[in-house]
Amino acid sequence: MGLLVPLLLSRPYLRRRGAGEEVKQKIVAFEQDEDGDWLAVLACDHRQHVRHNPPLVSRPWVQTETGRNQFLGYELNCKRCDDETDAAVLGS
Repeated sequence: MGLLVPLLLSRPYLRRRGAGEEVKQKIVAFEQDEDGDWLAVLACDHRQHVRHNPPLVSRPWVQTETGRNQFLGYELNCKRCDDETDAAVLGS
């Protein structure tokens, strides 16, 4: 059990939450996919698209390096962490 505690502490997205609750993760970097669309790299090491696609999604900040840098540390809901948490809660 001694090894499990540091592992859990190093992965904040593994903290137990109730089914349906959102898991927020900080943006730690940005990268582009093969189509040139921007992905936020989250603290949990998952990636999430952050597209500027008006009128549906307005994120003009993602189009410039300065804009992206301003959002480093911003918390996004990580849908993959949500799914993993829901599966863990429902499976237990």
